[in-house]
Amino acid sequence: NGLTGSADNIEDTTTLHLHGFRENVSPYDDGVPYVTQCPVPPGHTQTYGFNASRYSFYNEAPPGAYTQAGTYWYHSHVGAQRTDGAYGAVIVRPNKTSDYVDHEKKKIHYEDNAENTLILQEWYESPEEKTIRSLLINGKGRIDTGSKTNYAEFIVKPGKNYIFRIIGAISENIPFRLSIDNHKFTAI
Repeated sequence: NGLTGSADNIEDTTTLHLHGFRENVSPYDDGVPYVTQCPVPPGHTQTYGFNASRYSFYNEAPPGAYTQAGTYWYHSHVGAQRTDGAYGAVIVRPNKTSDYVDHEKKKIHYEDNAENTLILQEWYESPEEKTIRSLLINGKGRIDTGSKTNYAEFIVKPGKNYIFRIIGAISENIPFRLSIDNHKFTAI
């Protein structure tokens, strides 16, 4: 029930921010350097805690319920560490699984596989030149048509419904549109 932030392979301090989590129980784990915590020094680790099995926001939920089931992400809050790759997905599943309800109030079963998570991130010219060249999906993408880099791929079967979790780990204020070739999707 937590993440461990490590500063083993970097020359600077670091922190991890659990993006979207309500930190009313442990605000000192929010990951904002010098505001909610001291940064983790190089060569040290820190475990960021949240208890997903026993959380009740303002005592509104029964014991054992976790009111924040969903898709979240973590990222560093120090310098350019996030844009250099210090980020990832956190998926919190509800205690009780059930069919998901679509926008027409019909129950539909969806395949819910954590591997179907898309993390969108900018691809910069270089660590020094922060000009956006392209967008990455799960760290994969291309700058131009001559690039040999593979795109992120997801395997789906005809006639099945899938949940794809989408995380916009974008730091710049840029508009973009996400589409899936030859498929339709609904945000739920």
